[in-house]
Amino acid sequence: MIDDNGTVNAPLSIYLNEKFDNPHTREAASIGLRLFHRFLRAHRVDLATRALDGECLRSVECKWLIEIAYRPIEEAERMSDKMIERLAVASSELPAGDIKGAVEPNTAAKRLEAIANFLQWYHRSLLDEAIRSPATRGELKDRYAITCDFLKTQIGGTKQGHHHNIRSLPTARYFQIIRELIVYPERLFYTTSRGTSVTLMRDRAIALLAAEGIRPGAIGNLTVDDFRFETGESYGYMVIKDNVVKRGSPPTARTPKAKGTRSIKQNYNREITVRLWPFTCRAIKDYLNIERKEILARRLANRSKSFLFLAEHGGPIGDRSTITGLFHRLGKRLLDLGLLDIAGQDPFVRGKHYDFSAYTLRHSAATFFYATNARESDVKDQMRQRFGWTRNSTSHDRYANRSISEAASVDMHEFHEELLRLLSAKRQTQTVSVHTTNRS
Repeated sequence: MIDDNGTVNAPLSIYLNEKFDNPHTREAASIGLRLFHRFLRAHRVDLATRALDGECLRSVECKWLIEIAYRPIEEAERMSDKMIERLAVASSELPAGDIKGAVEPNTAAKRLEAIANFLQWYHRSLLDEAIRSPATRGELKDRYAITCDFLKTQIGGTKQGHHHNIRSLPTARYFQIIRELIVYPERLFYTTSRGTSVTLMRDRAIALLAAEGIRPGAIGNLTVDDFRFETGESYGYMVIKDNVVKRGSPPTARTPKAKGTRSIKQNYNREITVRLWPFTCRAIKDYLNIERKEILARRLANRSKSFLFLAEHGGPIGDRSTITGLFHRLGKRLLDLGLLDIAGQDPFVRGKHYDFSAYTLRHSAATFFYATNARESDVKDQMRQRFGWTRNSTSHDRYANRSISEAASVDMHEFHEELLRLLSAKRQTQTVSVHTTNRS
């Protein structure tokens, strides 16, 4: 990260390079740190000088920092120091989240968490050993702990609140959303004029792969050859691996890619094979045989580079925001349909509605996987392989909490048969409607 005078900001740059080798994760963290850097400069705060007196941020400064966390990064970096100072005054009259142009609370919360994580590292790695006075060192430790805890807890929202932020849905609600995706996708994917979306089949297949537990970055990185399914088979398979080189251009922070495939810091599973449910396979087949084929037929040259999911221009999806936007729109539609309402009490969630993103479906898949395989002695190893976690990951223990709480017992075969019955009934209704229209 570069200061205004063109010099490298050493603490921020060292932190980003030391902690993150995934460019997307690094960029996400850097947004919070860019805001923090702008805040420190505007309010003339020097953390190193304050450390000599056992100080971190003051309580009023923490509140001001929360206000700027709600502002778009481009806006904050354009502001003068005076404007940032006035923002603190304006926010005291109107909540920061209600000021025009504010980002979502969850976005602001992530920025503050990135700042708090940096402060923890800054204290532990740079300050603690440099302070000679034991009394000052102890006081500084307490001040940094209080500040970091404050920044991490001040913005609430609809995020699920149990430890490690696991955002899984109850199994019944998870299946309800899958049922809607399979049987009534036209109610979920449409244009602003309520017409059928031209990418309905693509978007449904992407959502179902997320419901299988595949990360959104990996979904955008799949090729046609990664998908293995033959008509008549009960299950299909998807290989998750690094396909970025097939794009023919260097990856950026916005390029969809499988997590950890290029990591040199974490020992992720570099290539995994995921077994897919039959209804997911059929949705992918429909997309391949109809929608994707039509996109390619409209162009003289095949620009797909063998990637599975294409943009409307016929090339592979090149920006993660395409997939993020898809799930944002899907979440709003599910909310409109009442499918994210919390029925009764749910000890794992705060608020009236479930938070929704691609990771909501992934986490729900992990919870369901544990529930259906909990009796197997190697279930934790299975989950590491199935969900692409590192060898020393303890993520499986987090998902066990909801599945044990629910004591879910769902027969996937029966659920698949139910979906087939619903699809058959829907087709019969549509056929009767067409015949009636023709006779009239």
